[in-house]
Amino acid sequence: MNYLAHLYLSFNDPHIEVGNFIADHVKGNNFEFLKDKFIRGIKYHRLIDSFTDQHPVYKKSCSRIRYNQRHYSPVAMDLFYDHFLALHWEKFSDEPLKYYCQKFYTTLLAHKNELPLNSQKIIPHLIKENWFYHYKTVDGIQKSLKGISNRSSYNNNLEFAIDDLFQHFEHLEQDFFCFFEDLTNYCKKEITQL
Repeated sequence: MNYLAHLYLSFNDPHIEVGNFIADHVKGNNFEFLKDKFIRGIKYHRLIDSFTDQHPVYKKSCSRIRYNQRHYSPVAMDLFYDHFLALHWEKFSDEPLKYYCQKFYTTLLAHKNELPLNSQKIIPHLIKENWFYHYKTVDGIQKSLKGISNRSSYNNNLEFAIDDLFQHFEHLEQDFFCFFEDLTNYCKKEITQL
């Protein structure tokens, strides 16, 4: 899952939200420089990723676009699933997506100096361009795909993955709803055991 899903699945716990956000910027168990309050979020993020990668519906979604995206199909799928979450946000939250995102950006800024440098560097871009909110638009997803493609050191077709989204939209959307219900139920149990 990508940023928005991880944020939503933090169930409004600000420390888990922040830990979830920085998790991809922390390698292995290198937690020495982090406060305990964020470590729970990092571990939780990894549980979510593991559950996602093993789920048959998620695997089926990835297989739908594997021909064009190959090794990068999970990367594209994570963004596509965030797109569906943002697109159907009102089914998951009473709080409008715009305000939900702004609230998280405020939380992130409050803890900015406690975060890894690579996390700190993206925060201004994240907020200025309102990444999470723009996941609901095709342009927002396209911009994210292009950014990941440009940052990758390997050849990929991510810049053109939006075509895969259009080609398989209905099936991927159905996959998302099926998968996300399972993931949410899993997370509601796991978060209480952190």
